[in-house]
Amino acid sequence: MQKIEKEKLTKEDYIILLELFFKLHHCLETQMIEFEELNMAMRERKSHLVKDLSKLNYDVHKAHKNFGADLEIKIDTLSKAYGALYVLEGSRMGGLFLSQLIRAQLGEEIPLSYFEGFKEQTLTYVSNFKAILNEKSSILNEQECVQSAKDIFIFVDYLFGDAKRIISS
Repeated sequence: MQKIEKEKLTKEDYIILLELFFKLHHCLETQMIEFEELNMAMRERKSHLVKDLSKLNYDVHKAHKNFGADLEIKIDTLSKAYGALYVLEGSRMGGLFLSQLIRAQLGEEIPLSYFEGFKEQTLTYVSNFKAILNEKSSILNEQECVQSAKDIFIFVDYLFGDAKRIISS
């Protein structure tokens, strides 16, 4: 992320960034699909990562193996699933901002379907998710939901740390 801020992002760096998010979404979405009420068919983003990586001529099967192979997160309750989804859905807002920076550095042809998401409808989409989450608050275990969100942030931090170790070796 520092390279994006410093305007030093390369295509190779961008592929690594997409790999990291692929690992995250692969790990979480394959578990959250079990909770029908989450409507993961509409919410999933892994397919956007596959699309972007494929357009960059990258073997998507490598992405799952490169980072965080020794770490997994267990999403086994609806409360944990909503906590994880809170982080994933909230990240869509940052994706809009990042897509502008990435395009400015790597050009108009760079694939950005993961970061652009619902484009101009993203704010409405995220607001709708927050409203659903508020409606569900009476049936969710708040402590479990919050801990799951925290665990996702720790997982992301670990993935980025893992990437730094691999890049610098």
